Formats: sequence, C-alpha cells, structure tokens
Amino acid sequence: MGIKLTRKRLIKIAVAVVFIAVIYGTIDFLFIEDAKPYFHAEYYEKTGLVTGDDGKVIVYGSKDGFITIVLRRGRPHSTVTTAHGYSEKFSIELPGNLKKGRIDLQESENVSAFRAYMGREFWNLGKGGAKGYIDILSVNNSSFTASYNITIDAWNGSDDPHHSNRKTYFVGENKPFYLKPRPDSR
Repeated sequence: MGIKLTRKRLIKIAVAVVFIAVIYGTIDFLFIEDAKPYFHAEYYEKTGLVTGDDGKVIVYGSKDGFITIVLRRGRPHSTVTTAHGYSEKFSIELPGNLKKGRIDLQESENVSAFRAYMGREFWNLGKGGAKGYIDILSVNNSSFTASYNITIDAWNGSDDPHHSNRKTYFVGENKPFYLKPRPDSR
C-alpha cells in the first residue's frame, strides 16, 4: 500500500512540474520573448519637423535644405497587455548638410521634438527642452558616426508638480546613424 501511495505522489509531482513548466513557457512567450528592446539611430534628408494637421503634433515633413536626426528606443508591449511597453523618440532638425563638428542643442535655430509612451502615459518635450550635444565624428554617403550626450525635459501634460516632469537621457559613443527614407507622418 505504501508503494502505490508513493507512486501516486510521484505522478502528482510530475504533473505539477509539467504544468508549471507550461505556465512559465506561456508567460515567457507572451510577456518576454515578444518584447525585445530596440535602439535605432538614423537621419532623414530633405526633412524637417513641421506642425501636423491638428496644429499641435510635430511630424516629419518635406523641407529642402534640412536634415532630421532621430534617436529611437523602446520595448514593444506584449501580446497580452500594454502596461509594460515603452518607446522614446528624440528628433532634431538641422539646417544644411551633414558635416563633422559639434551640434549644440541649445542653439536657437535648432528645432527638436520628443515623444514617448511609457506604460500608459504619453510624454512630450517639456519647457526645459533638450540640452547637450551631438558630436559628428565622420560622414559617409549614407551614414555618419557621432557621439552624443542629450538630456531631455519630458512632460506628460499633467498639472501634478510631483509627477508631470522627468529627465530622459540619450548617451552614446561612436554610434553609427544610417540614412533612411522619411517615414509617412499620417
């Protein structure tokens, strides 16, 4: 009788282990495997930051004599919930062609934009704007290499003084930026 009871226990334990493994695998697939972090550094020729049809949102538009440099990073939400996905995109419009040298983000002729989605909150460029620099080290036909240190004052539209602003940082050394076609802004 003792042996049968032990076998039943072993079978129950084996079933429980298989059940836990299936649950873990499902969670891993739905929440972790589908949500790989990403980072892109790119630029668009003959592109500027223009006001969208709604008069508020800044979008990419055709603008001769300008380029727009973009840093994008994030992690997609899972297939089950959007609570833990995020994306951040910083764009800066620059007059002229790409050339080696340092770009000071506080210069008045530079136009920049920031958009972020974190959890279930949306963030834009705050009153403090973007500070820092992009140091272009080398320029090729369809790419350039740069180092950058950017601090962004992000604002979520709230009036709550304790939760409406946060700092966001983009820091990189010798990173390649690739020429891409301007995205459709609609």
